Amino acid sequence: MTEAPPPLKWHPAYAGKTWLLDWLNDDPRYRSDQMQLPILRATHFTADDPSEPAVASSKPLTLRKHRCVGPAPYVGRPFVYTWNVAIDDYGRMISGESKRMYLRWLD
Repeated sequence: MTEAPPPLKWHPAYAGKTWLLDWLNDDPRYRSDQMQLPILRATHFTADDPSEPAVASSKPLTLRKHRCVGPAPYVGRPFVYTWNVAIDDYGRMISGESKRMYLRWLD
């Protein structure tokens, strides 16, 4: 697997799709770790009416969510940063916001 992007890094294909950020940040409305998006396979214009595109069939694109962990500087109580990254079928990635996760010491 390639290196995960830092928090809030988006592939240009997902620009403007801010609802994906809700899904990545574990919004309770989205319960799955996978999301399918319809993508347009092909578009062409008909000779009869060039102003209206004739759309070929589309197939779903699957985004799969993964959890990333990054080290934090050692200042005070130890913690790490965590964030979710989604990877699509073409390897394009989008990442959510980071959160602090404090570490507990074993007794």
